[in-house]
Amino acid sequence: MNRPKIFTFWQLQITGWSTLFFVIFFKVSLDHGPSTEVALYGFIVSFTGLLISLIARIIFKKANLINKPLSTIVFAVISLAALFSFIIATFTFGIFPKLMIGFFVPGARFPHMVNYVFIALLWSTLYFLFKYFYLIIDANQKQALMLEQVKIEKLKVLRFQLKPHFLYNVLNSLHYLIRNSPDKAREMTLHLAKYFQHILSEDLSETVSLKNEIGLIEEFIELQKIRYEDKLESAITCPESLMDHKIPGLIIFPIIENAVKYGYNTHDGVCSVNLFVDKKDTNLNIVVENDGKWVKKDESKKNQKIALYEGGIGLVNIRKRLLHHFKDNWTLTHKEEDGKVIVTLIIPSL
Repeated sequence: MNRPKIFTFWQLQITGWSTLFFVIFFKVSLDHGPSTEVALYGFIVSFTGLLISLIARIIFKKANLINKPLSTIVFAVISLAALFSFIIATFTFGIFPKLMIGFFVPGARFPHMVNYVFIALLWSTLYFLFKYFYLIIDANQKQALMLEQVKIEKLKVLRFQLKPHFLYNVLNSLHYLIRNSPDKAREMTLHLAKYFQHILSEDLSETVSLKNEIGLIEEFIELQKIRYEDKLESAITCPESLMDHKIPGLIIFPIIENAVKYGYNTHDGVCSVNLFVDKKDTNLNIVVENDGKWVKKDESKKNQKIALYEGGIGLVNIRKRLLHHFKDNWTLTHKEEDGKVIVTLIIPSL
């Protein structure tokens, strides 16, 4: 994640504590004159502040303090200020009493400790301000990246549904029917128009009504029935009360498309493709079953007519979009039973 090119932590550290050194040196020199002792005192305060702030930064990062409650942050900041004040006071009035006696008097201890507390509080405030500033930048960049990814997924979904192979098959069938069965050609054209109406009518990367998704599926199946003539049959079972429920657009359709494609290629005779939708507790249970078998990797290599079902682009896109909408709160499973493939999708009801 690229951040704006502003001062880094080390640049701010060196600049800030160096500035404190010069402030101390010039301020004390105004009253007592410049001397080695004054410079040494300024260096001790600044260098000690640098070391303590570095240690504090490590502790703050390891404790992930930026994400802790405000009371925890306040306690840590006050503790840091007290530690800084104690250490500097020890240097000033304990370890180097002879060195400091020239420009400090015993009664000045408390005011100077207050100054040290203020410096520590100022450093902590700036530290957390910059941390929060970077968090806001990161959040904005992540949001922009997510929006861009959504746009890309929209294009992928639309391109996936409008793929030339599908159009080629439909138009090729139309070409045949126009000459040999004009009534079916007109019927197929009508279903194709309704199919594209569903495809283009709503934002496919967001949520659509279950009614819209099922309408798209119905038009697709009708197109395939005309194409495959008497070798495909289907049934859709969904309570009317669920039709207004929202689901991610095109989340069921790729499963149906796979069921038609692979069911037809792995089953002899009439292929049956059925969709069942019901609600249990707060979840929608979506089941697609088709005659035929689940195509595995080694089998797909033997039969070039069958693309890989288990890891196909349709199911990969479904899983990505399920993660986007529901995090880990969904399941997508399959099984083979009595000559049928049964795919079960369970998602929260929106």
